Amino acid sequence: MNYSCPKCNSENTQRLDIAYKSGVSNVSGTTNNIGVGMSSSGLGIGVSEGNFSGTQESLFSNSIKPPEKKSAGCITGIGVFILIPFIIVFLGMGVGGNFEQFMFSLTGVLIGIGIIWIDRLQRNRFNRDEYEPKYRAYQKKFICHRCGNIFQP
Repeated sequence: MNYSCPKCNSENTQRLDIAYKSGVSNVSGTTNNIGVGMSSSGLGIGVSEGNFSGTQESLFSNSIKPPEKKSAGCITGIGVFILIPFIIVFLGMGVGGNFEQFMFSLTGVLIGIGIIWIDRLQRNRFNRDEYEPKYRAYQKKFICHRCGNIFQP
């Protein structure tokens, strides 16, 4: 198979997903700080330590990102936001709770679960029908490091 760029015929090409990964790195570290301050009540000293971790990405890598899967987001959060208070009411009723309160809290629980379930179905459908074909196509593409052309051999 010929992996030369069809635009400029350069052989300086690389699979797009490999080129992306070469520009991404994990970073972590610790920071230590000391501060001194003066006020009307005297001298103050402060000491702090913090840890950080994350991902660093080059501008080049950012420009050739793979497609992203959908993950739980705002709609699931709304479902959980609705679900939790009704669960608390439901659990707080005890054995002697009245039927109306029971039905009210049960309805809220079912609405919250329904919202979460529908969001999950839509997210799974998107990931299966849209994300996976786009990601498979992305994995077959190459980039030319001479002219920047993205192509599929």
